[in-house]
Amino acid sequence: MKEIGCFFEFEELKGKEYYANLLDFNIGRNCLRYIIRKRKISEIYLPVYLCDVIYKVCKEENLKINFYNIDSDFLPILSKKIINSNKFIYLVNYFGFLSNGKIKKYFGNRENVILDNTHAFFQKPIKGMDVIYNCRKYFGVPDGA
Repeated sequence: MKEIGCFFEFEELKGKEYYANLLDFNIGRNCLRYIIRKRKISEIYLPVYLCDVIYKVCKEENLKINFYNIDSDFLPILSKKIINSNKFIYLVNYFGFLSNGKIKKYFGNRENVILDNTHAFFQKPIKGMDVIYNCRKYFGVPDGA
């Protein structure tokens, strides 16, 4: 099998076809950086299994970082006390396995969840949650999150 590298060939996209109200950033880590500053986040829970650039952004933004494990359904192993607090939780939708229904059932309508849908570009956002998408995983663009 031949590898294709980190980018697909360039495609011409015709605007905000999928998410009309999104904010455009050049890379996913800048999406997170924006959310951290906009929400004035000082403490965050990150999954142990995570791309190191997310950890680095949180470190650079001087957040208190806590870690959590995930269960066999890719859901966080967190206490209800943490989920219901004002501390932020970075939830990775690994390989798009978490449906919106499953996320809502687990978290309710909490606004302290940042949903990373990097691997679930076509999954609709959840009202009240900040959602990070990355189009370069699905489309031929030079960069873009």
